[in-house]
Amino acid sequence: MFIGYDCLKKTKSLKLSVCLPSQSLNNSVSPLLVFVNKLKYGSGMPDPYCPRINGRCMKFATMHPMFPQKTINNQPAVSWPSFFSAQGPLAEAVKGYESRPQQIQMAESVQKALDQQEHLVVEAGTGVGKSLAYLLPCALWAVQNNKKVIVSTHTKALQEQLVQNDLPLIQSILNEQGLDFRFSLLMGANNYLCLDRLARCQNPQMDLLESPLPAGLMDNLTNWAKTAQTGLRTQLPVKVPDHAWRHMCRDTYLCLGRKSPFYKSCLYQKDLNQARKSHIVVVNHHLFFAGLPVDNIDAVVFDEAHTLEDTASHYMGFSMNNQSFKWLLHEIYQAESTHGLAHRLSAMAPGWKKSLEKNIHQLHKQAQVFFSNLVSHTRLTASAHRFTEPLTIPDNLTEPLMTLSDLLSEAVKASQSAEHEADIRSHLEKVMEIIKVLTAFYNPFEPDKAYWMESTKTKKAEQISLFCAPVDVSDMLNNTVFSLYNPVILTSATLAVGRSFQIIKSRLGLGESLETFLDSPFPFHKQAALHIEPNMPDPKTDPVAYEMCIVDKCIELCDCVPGGIFVLFTSWALLGKVHDKLKHDITDRPVFKQGQSLPFQLIEKFKKAKNGILLGTDTFWQGVDVPGQSLSCVVITRLPFASPSAPLEQAKMEYLEKQGKNVFNEYTVPKAIIKFRQGFGRLIRTQTDVGAVVILDPRVQTKSYGQAFLHSLPVCKTTRSKPELKVFFENT
Repeated sequence: MFIGYDCLKKTKSLKLSVCLPSQSLNNSVSPLLVFVNKLKYGSGMPDPYCPRINGRCMKFATMHPMFPQKTINNQPAVSWPSFFSAQGPLAEAVKGYESRPQQIQMAESVQKALDQQEHLVVEAGTGVGKSLAYLLPCALWAVQNNKKVIVSTHTKALQEQLVQNDLPLIQSILNEQGLDFRFSLLMGANNYLCLDRLARCQNPQMDLLESPLPAGLMDNLTNWAKTAQTGLRTQLPVKVPDHAWRHMCRDTYLCLGRKSPFYKSCLYQKDLNQARKSHIVVVNHHLFFAGLPVDNIDAVVFDEAHTLEDTASHYMGFSMNNQSFKWLLHEIYQAESTHGLAHRLSAMAPGWKKSLEKNIHQLHKQAQVFFSNLVSHTRLTASAHRFTEPLTIPDNLTEPLMTLSDLLSEAVKASQSAEHEADIRSHLEKVMEIIKVLTAFYNPFEPDKAYWMESTKTKKAEQISLFCAPVDVSDMLNNTVFSLYNPVILTSATLAVGRSFQIIKSRLGLGESLETFLDSPFPFHKQAALHIEPNMPDPKTDPVAYEMCIVDKCIELCDCVPGGIFVLFTSWALLGKVHDKLKHDITDRPVFKQGQSLPFQLIEKFKKAKNGILLGTDTFWQGVDVPGQSLSCVVITRLPFASPSAPLEQAKMEYLEKQGKNVFNEYTVPKAIIKFRQGFGRLIRTQTDVGAVVILDPRVQTKSYGQAFLHSLPVCKTTRSKPELKVFFENT
C-alpha cells in the first residue's frame, strides 16, 4: 500500500492518496483516492461513518484548508463570525439586534461539527437565538461547498418561523455578499394540492364529493394552479373544506407519477424540484422518519430534538381504529349512494359487485362485534389498556378482509386505466395494512414492543384504537440516522439533565459527539420569580385535598398576578374539574381550557385577553410562545411524571428493568425534568418579559429527587408568600 500527501493548488487543501492493490477492493476500484477531514483517519484509523466496499473505507471529504481560501466553488469568501458582530449584517437588518456571546459560541460549535464531520449535541437556553446560530453556518457551508442540509423541527410554529423569517433574512444577507443561497420547505403529502385529483373531483362521472362546495371554489383553484409555483394548502387562494380536501390532496397511493397527464405541471413536483436545488430544506420530524423525497443529504439539524424519541417510536409502530376502518369500507362501497370506489368501476362484472357488496356488509357487522368484544374483554376502566399476550377474542376480521383483498386484486387486473388502477391499489394497500395490524396482535408478541388499546369518546362517537410501538429506538436511530448522515446536529432548549447529555444520547443511540451547553442570556434573577406554594397536600397520598387546593390557589393567584395565568396539568380529568370551578367562581377574567378550540385559536384568544387564565396539559407544556403581559405567570400543578399506567411507558420501564437499570432515577425522573423545564420555559420569552412560576406540588421540597427539578432551573428570585409575590409584580 502506498500513502502520500499532496497539496492541491486549485483548492489549496491537503490531499491524502491511498493506493491499495486492486484485488483488495472490487474489480472496478483499484486506486482509492481519499480526502480526509481528520488527521487520525490519515494515520491508519478508519472513519467510522464512511461508506464501505468489502469493509474498506470509501469516504471522500475535504480537510481544513492549509492556506486562506479566497473562493470555494467560485463563491466569494465570506466568514460567518462577522455576521454576528454588533456592526455586522444582522445588526443592520434586524431592529434591536444584540450580539450575544452564547449565539456566537453555538455557531462556532456548529461550524466545528460541519468542518470535522462530527455529530453535535447543543442545548441553547431561551434567548440564545439558536435558529440563526445553526442556520448561518449551515447556509454558508452549504452554499460555498455545494452541500445540502436538512433542518427538521417538531412544531409547525418553529417551521414557519424558519421559513418565513429566519431563512429569508439569511438569504437576503448572503445575496448582498454575492452568494446564491437557496432554501425550501417540504411537508407531508396530504399538505399539497394534486391537480390530477382536483380534475377527478370536477368530473361528474367520478362523483367523489359528498357535500356541495362554495360557488366558484373549483374554478378559483383551477385558474390559480395554472401559474402557481407551490401546491401547499397554506398558499391556496381559497379555503378548502376538510371533507373536500381529502379528495384533492396528494395521496402517495394514488399518485400516477409520470403516467399522469398533469405530471409536467404537478405542483408537488415543483416544490420537490425546488428542494433538490436548495442548500437548506426545512421539514418536520414526522416527514423525516416517514421518508425524505430528496437525496444527497450532507448534514441534518434536528431542532426541538427532545421530541425525537417519541416521534421515531410513532413511525416505527403501527395502529388501526374502528373509525378509520369504518371510513375505509365507506370509501370502497356505499349502498345508499353512488359514491365509493365500487361505483366508479363500471367495467366490473355484476357478480363481482354483488360479492363486494356482500363482503362490505359483512365487514361492517363483524367490525362492530370485534371492537365491542375488545372493550368488554379488557374490562376497560381507563382510557388505555396494555396487552401482554396476544388477543384471545375471536378474529372475525382477517378472513373477510382477505376476501376483500382478493376482490380488489381482481379489480386491479381488470382496470381499464392508470387512474382506476391507482384508485384500487390505494384501497388495497390500506386493507393490507389492517391485516398486518391484526396479524401482529394475534401472533406471539415481540419482546421489545408495546401493544395496547385506547378508547377516546367524543360527542359524535367512541374511537377504539389498537397500537404497537417499539420501546427502544436507539438501534434504529443509530443505523438510520447517526450512521447514515454525518454530521447530525441535535439542539433544543432542554436536552440535558444535570448538565449531562448522557441520558438523551443513550435513548437516541448516539455515541461519541461534540457537546455544548449554553445558558440563557436573559437575567432570570431580575425577570423571574419562583414561588413554591407552602403547605400543599401531597398529590399521591392525599389526592382529594390536593385537588381542592388547586382551585383555591388558582383563585388566590388572580389577586397577585395582573396579567395572564397559564396553568399546566398532567391530567385531563383534573383540568376539567378545575376549569369548571374557575369558570363558575371567576367573573372578571376569561377562562380557557385546552380542547375548546384549535390550539392556535385558543392561544390567540389568550394573548388578546391580556389577563386570561388558560388551562392546558400534555402538548401545551411545550411550543406555546406568548410574550409580554398576556402570560405573566406559569402554574405547574404537578411534577410532570409520565403515568406509570400508560401502556408504552409501562413497557419501556419493564424493558429497562430487564437491562438492570434503575428505572426511576435513570428514566422516570430525567424525562420528567425535561418536561418540567419545558413548562418553565413558557414564561420568559423575550428580554423584557417578567413573571413568576408557581409550583403547587410539594414534592419538589419533600422528596429527595425534588432538588434535581429545582437545580434544573435558572437562578430566579424566590417568594415565600402571596404578599411577596404581589410585591414582585408591583415592582416590575
